[in-house]
Amino acid sequence: MPHPPRRPYFSFPRPHNNKNALPNGKNYYYPSTACGVHCSHSVGIPSALAASLSFATWCSVSTLSLIRLLSRSNLLENIDVLGRGGDAAASEAPIELPNVTHFRIAGRGFWALAGTIRLSGTRDLHLIFTETYGQSVNACLSNAPCTTTLHVTKLLYDHRHPILPLRHARLSILRASSDCLAWLQTCKFPSLQSLQLWSSNPRYPPRIGAHLNSLASHSTAIRTLSLEEMNVIGGEFSQGALKMPHLESLKFLRCSNVPHVLDQMIRPVFLPHLVHLRIHSCKGIFPSTVIDRLQTRRAAWTGADPSALVCSINFPTSTPTQAETLALQPLSVEIEGS
Repeated sequence: MPHPPRRPYFSFPRPHNNKNALPNGKNYYYPSTACGVHCSHSVGIPSALAASLSFATWCSVSTLSLIRLLSRSNLLENIDVLGRGGDAAASEAPIELPNVTHFRIAGRGFWALAGTIRLSGTRDLHLIFTETYGQSVNACLSNAPCTTTLHVTKLLYDHRHPILPLRHARLSILRASSDCLAWLQTCKFPSLQSLQLWSSNPRYPPRIGAHLNSLASHSTAIRTLSLEEMNVIGGEFSQGALKMPHLESLKFLRCSNVPHVLDQMIRPVFLPHLVHLRIHSCKGIFPSTVIDRLQTRRAAWTGADPSALVCSINFPTSTPTQAETLALQPLSVEIEGS
């Protein structure tokens, strides 16, 4: 069968390295200089669907000029802005990018750019921020009302630019590192359904309870929660879980104090709609504890079929005996490898 036609791609590679040749042979290149890139107002790129501003050290003036150039494409859907950037002020006039559905910005120098663009497209929008300021994330989200997916890591803080509370009605998928937790406590995402959090410093797993409790207070529709290298000890984590009555999937990966969560699971009101629990590479998880807690939960169950809960668990420090393996089977527990 013939392959589908490749999408045109608009890129700005290294001036001295042209290894990223485009599949269709078209390589739009504007050289970078210390003063920036000067784009002709007569240039148009009506066929470009994706643009990558990467590798080079762009100053903010150059980046704004390039983004303005890209905004003339009626088909542009994907923009990646990577590099060191500069700290120049944002453009006075906003840049409209109504058709962009994927926007990634990396580098602290581009924080002003985030507040300049207007991403008003009606389709799903993926925003990815790396090493930027909280207020730039808020500014971009405020100018992108249709955003449904947000990925943010290495959030920076500047006392000169306080982070204001943010409410975004359509965001449904959020992935964030632990250095974004303070920012998350200022946000309200009433449509959030999937939340993935991981530690930016695995040697010192942060206590997630208070942050999760605060976020769950304004995001009661969460159905999927994934935690990686977090500390889930404390009553605040349990309080946050109680505020997520629709949670269906819960995953712990290399988290600490997970047995405290299992202790809470004996209460039927604790995550009543949970259908999938995964515990992988978490210390202190023993087969006997899992068997006891799940059996107690089933005995106290008064609602729907308790067998709906399926568990995937590995036991890194205690291999189940034959008797424990047999006891885990009717509890719908799949034993994972290490």
